[in-house]
This record gives sequence, structure tokens and C-alpha cells, in this order.
Amino acid sequence: MELNKYIKLSMLIISVVTAMLITTTRVGASDLSDLKKQYSIETSDEKIINVKDEGVTGDGKTDDTKALQAVLDQIDGDKKSVIYLPEGEYMIKTNDSPSSKEMVQRFVNTDVGLHVKSNTTILMDEKAYLKAIPNEFYSYTVLNLKDASHVNIYGGNIVGDRDEHIDKYSKLRRGDPEYNGETGWGILMVSSQNIVIDSIRISNMWGDGIDLFSTKEATQPNQQIVIKNSTLSNNRRQGISVENVNGLIVTNTLIENTKGTDPSAGINIEPADFKNHSLRSAKNITLTQNHFLNNDDAGVLMYGMGEKIFYDKDESGHQQRAIIDNVKVLDNIFEGNNTNHQNVQDGAWFGAFNGQLMIVGATNVLVKDNKLINPRPLGSMDNGNTKARFEANSYPEAGILIGYSENITIEHNNMPKQNISILNQWSQPGTFAYPNSVGIVVENNTLNDVIKAGEGKNMPEVKEENNGANVTQKTLTFWERIKETMSDLFR
Repeated sequence: MELNKYIKLSMLIISVVTAMLITTTRVGASDLSDLKKQYSIETSDEKIINVKDEGVTGDGKTDDTKALQAVLDQIDGDKKSVIYLPEGEYMIKTNDSPSSKEMVQRFVNTDVGLHVKSNTTILMDEKAYLKAIPNEFYSYTVLNLKDASHVNIYGGNIVGDRDEHIDKYSKLRRGDPEYNGETGWGILMVSSQNIVIDSIRISNMWGDGIDLFSTKEATQPNQQIVIKNSTLSNNRRQGISVENVNGLIVTNTLIENTKGTDPSAGINIEPADFKNHSLRSAKNITLTQNHFLNNDDAGVLMYGMGEKIFYDKDESGHQQRAIIDNVKVLDNIFEGNNTNHQNVQDGAWFGAFNGQLMIVGATNVLVKDNKLINPRPLGSMDNGNTKARFEANSYPEAGILIGYSENITIEHNNMPKQNISILNQWSQPGTFAYPNSVGIVVENNTLNDVIKAGEGKNMPEVKEENNGANVTQKTLTFWERIKETMSDLFR
């Protein structure tokens, strides 16, 4: 209980400060002094490590991996240190495993990339680029924050190799001879704590822009993570994957044009099948004032319903489900996201309505003051291997989907001509049964309709009040928004 109070208080402070900063004009940093001012860095210039003074070239041709790692290795993880990357293109070997069929075929490798120690601040010029050297690996990482704490990454760019990726061996996973892999990460976190990512642009990754992950050996969650003022664009799998976290804020960030391999969502909150059952959770999450634009799946997808995860058993034989809990989705824009990806790739979804925001297998979610416009029922890509699409089978009115979830409140959202769809209990013959949707509150939304699936005892439990095309949403002033955010965080 005390930990949750601490997390909420920390999230409140960060949200308020960030909201205040959002109203100001960002500094167009052009030199070190500007950057220090922009990010409130008080370290003197002589104590900041300029990587170009340490043999790192940034010339766009030289492999700078070893030189840059040597700089990172200088850091005493017990003391605060600042590393500065001036303008330049820094070519990075993102996986140094032997280039063999056996090594390439490994699906996930969390031990590669540039390793960042605790108490490190990486300060990058707005024209500094960390660029992945094209490779053939399923799994690679540019910045690896595994087991690190109190790390800040400010500014700059990370660019992946999706347009140049070598797929010599990368069609050998997931049983599909045409599958191309998906775990090339811009920033990886595993058991990472107190991390701030601010004003970075991550694009063209083979997998995710950012992944909050874990491993079979991990004993603690990712915790107290802040991602703000950033852009994640044209990544293949997700802008951000949230597979394990306790305490996450994503704010004032553009996540756009995710496309290439499933799911292709802007943010996918989907706890993974980790050996440590306590890490199969994503909780205490706030997504506020972001823009989810033209992603090939939902802008935000919460999915806690994987069969293996949902009904797996712990060491004592007790049923152990994945947890998605205490999520706030506040004051975001969802625009032009594909509302018809999931119901094509998964038989359970066939004929479902889906939406730009999908809440499946979650508890205690608040969705408030969001704007949803221009939904696009595009159908599903054929695993990104061809330009073919499976035909769309959902409705153009798809807005928000709620399924198999508990205590979900949807209020004061502006989603003209779109529906909120709420699924009932469902089970496919021969498999486990999904739970019903209960404690659903839908109030004061501008929308087309609220659709409840199912009949009789399987009807979802929904409270509806004052929803419709003529409901007007109030425009809040800056301080009204701050006050409401404070209230929502402590609900």
C-alpha cells in the first residue's frame, strides 16, 4: 500500500511539472550550454564527458560501438555522470553475437547493445544520431538499460535498420517460413528503475522503439519510468511495448506509423509469460496528452488475455493470470489508427468491433477527456511480408473496445460518430472461458452508440448515462486540467 502511494505521488509530481513545461516553447538546442539549460543540468562543463574527446568519431562511417561503450564503461555507477554526444552520426553494432544461424535464430537477447550504467545521464544534441548498423539478427538493442537505475536520456535520435535489415536467417521463428522477426529495440529496459526519457526521436526500428521487458532470471520489475516530449515513428512492432512495469508515465509524446509485424500498436500493454509470476504485470500506468497517429493497430492496446499467460499455474499449482491494473488514459488524441487489425489475426476477434483504444483483460482503468477521430478499418497486413491485406471485417464506427475487464470507467471522451463496444463472456469450444465484463461505467461521452454484446446471464454489466451525439465536452483551462489530473491520479 505504501509503495502504491509513493508511486502515485511521484507520478502526480511528474505529471504536474510536465504539464507546466508543455505550455512553454521548447529550446532549439544548438550547443552544450543550451542543452544544459533545457534539461536543468547543473554539472560543470569540465565534468561532462564529450564523447568526441574520447575517440568517438560520429562521422557516419566508422563503427563507434567499442569507443562509445568504453566511454560508458568509464562511469562509476555509484556517482552521477553526464555524457554528451554532439552533432554527428554514431554507427552502432547493436548485436555483437557471432553471425551464425544458431545465434541469429535466438528470438530475444537482452544482453546486447550499448550498456548504460546506473546514475548516467546521456545528453544528445538534437542533430546527434545513434544509428543501428544493418544486421541479420532477430534481436538487437541500441541502448540497453538492463538492471540500471537513475538513468536520464535527453534529446537526440535513435535510428534502426528496418529498411536495410538483412533477413538471411530471419524467417525461422514462430513456425512461419515467412516470418521476419520483431525484437530490434531502440531502448530496452529490464529490471530498470527511475528512468527518464525526454525529447528523443526513435524511428525505423526492426521491432519496438522502446520495450519495457523482463527475463526468466529477473527478480524485480521495471519501476518509475517516465517517457515524455518524444517521437516514436515508423517502427515495425510497437512504438512502446509494456510487458512489465510498476509505475509508468508517457506524456506529450507522438507515436505514429507503427507497421510491419503484429501487433503494430502505438502502445501495447501486454504482460509477457515470465517465469517469475510476479513480473507478469503492468500496473500504475498513466498515458496523458499523447498523440497516437496512423498506427496499423490500435493507438493503445491493452491485452491481458494470452491463453498461456492467463490460465498458467504457479509453482504451487494455483491459477496465475497476467495483470493489467490501474491504468489512466487521459487527454490524448487518437487519430487514424487501424481499428481492424486484431480481429483478423486472432480467430477470437472475428466479427468484433475493435477500436482505436482496446481494453482487454484489464482492471481499474480510467479513460477520460480523450479525442478519437478518423478511425480506419484497414484490415491486417500479411505479417509485413507482402503488400497484401486481409479484408477488413469491422465497422468504420469502431472507437473503443472493452472486453473481459473489470472496473472500467469511460467518461467525457469526444469520439463523434464512433461506438464503444463491450464484449460479454466468451469461450471457444475446447478452450478456457474468458471472464465477463463487469463494473463498466460509460458516462458523458460524445459518441454514436454504446453496443453491448451477449444475451441473458452473459450480458456485460454496464452503467450508462448521458452518452450521445449531442453531448458537449467542456474545454478545460490549463489549471483546470492540472486540478483534474491530480484528482484522476488519486481516484
